[in-house]
Amino acid sequence: MRTVIARSGFAVAMGFSVATAATAHAQGTSAPGRPLPAAAPVPSPAPAPPPPPGPAAAATPATATNDEAAPIEVPSDLVQVHEGGLTAEQAGTRAAMTSWNAKASEESLRSAEAKVDAAWAGFLPRLTGRGEYERLSEFTPPSIALLPPGTVIPPGIFPPAVADALTKGFSFPLVFNNWTLQGTITVPVSDYFLTIDQRYTAATRSEEAARWNLISARASALSDGKIEYYTWLRNRGAVIVAAQALNDQKTHLRDSRNQFAVGNASKADVLRSETAVASAELALEQATNLSDLTEKQLRVAMHLPEEQQMLPGEDLQVPLASFQGNLKQMTAEALSARAEIKSADANAEAAEKQPRRPATRRSAPSPTESSPTPTRATSRRRKTRTPRGTRARSSAGRPTTS
Repeated sequence: MRTVIARSGFAVAMGFSVATAATAHAQGTSAPGRPLPAAAPVPSPAPAPPPPPGPAAAATPATATNDEAAPIEVPSDLVQVHEGGLTAEQAGTRAAMTSWNAKASEESLRSAEAKVDAAWAGFLPRLTGRGEYERLSEFTPPSIALLPPGTVIPPGIFPPAVADALTKGFSFPLVFNNWTLQGTITVPVSDYFLTIDQRYTAATRSEEAARWNLISARASALSDGKIEYYTWLRNRGAVIVAAQALNDQKTHLRDSRNQFAVGNASKADVLRSETAVASAELALEQATNLSDLTEKQLRVAMHLPEEQQMLPGEDLQVPLASFQGNLKQMTAEALSARAEIKSADANAEAAEKQPRRPATRRSAPSPTESSPTPTRATSRRRKTRTPRGTRARSSAGRPTTS
């Protein structure tokens, strides 16, 4: 086979030389008086391509692992649907049930409910009771005489017992065990109309706002979980696209090298293809890192442990149902059903229902506040003042005493 190729190449070269010489001779005989132009150099025949390698030298993409132009395996199973895999609805539901913001809103709702109970208790009459026991020390009380001893009281003025008590003295009996029982009931009649009803209404509106905040937090966590799920699937699909793009660039690299080997491409074309392969490899690495990052973000949103495996369970090729409606309808629905708007309305109403405090009288301004700001003319007059007892000259030039 090699001998046949060499002979055919030699025959083509000889034929080309003979044809060139015959053409020059014909031109010389047709115009003898005209000088012949310089003969153009005959191009040398292209070098014969190297012989094809034998069967032992043939390499397949599976065996040529060290060749940078060998295609890589496309991870098409990244978006493959698995039975029992994770779906967007499951991701959103778990994110809503395990959201820390939703749990904080639940505690805020409990606090608001407790404030409503406290405000309702203000309507009830206040009943208080008090009981005490006191034991006194035992001692003999002194005798108290209103008249000096030996004073003679005429008979008939006081009874005999009273006359003896006035002259001889008397004492009060002591009670050593003292018991005290006291009960008080308070009915805030005026507060019913001034403060209690307003506080109760404000507390109920605050509770309603806290309830809408909880609904909003759960809805936000649900939508965020679904968004993270679809972002995760999109980035996994981006890895497949990047791998396919890398294989395309490697195919271009092989083609440019083959074209350069036969002389149909330059070295710049080969280098350009190698640059494109390197860029595709970088894009694949970035897509892989972004896929890993979004997977961790989805785990954080769902509060899943690292050892639990996540596999796609939703097919992205299924067509979505068309939405029926228009912009005005969606806007009206959002304004009437959004939990954030209802929460804001309830908070505003609660602030309006709060009992107003009496306005405090403003204190008199201090001397520093009431004194005017000195102007430039005032400062000049202050500087030109002369201390008392010194002599100054008037406008006429006569010395004056200020």
